[in-house]
Amino acid sequence: IKTLGEEKKRLYILKNIGKIKSVIIEDKSLSGFYGTSEDYIKVLLPKDEGIRAGVEAIVRIEKYSDGLAIGKSLNTT
Repeated sequence: IKTLGEEKKRLYILKNIGKIKSVIIEDKSLSGFYGTSEDYIKVLLPKDEGIRAGVEAIVRIEKYSDGLAIGKSLNTT
């Protein structure tokens, strides 16, 4: 069952590649910033583009990797 859930998650993220999402930035790690989109996609923003935890970022989903959407910040609000 876990594998089925992971596959559905992967397919959902792949379906959203190229789409623009509103993401609340939650945490910073060595990999970049992590956040969650309005439709609960976990997103990694790998570059520090003036983002900080607790802000909303407008993000383009660019790819899928290791269970996460990888995004690029278009701007922050």
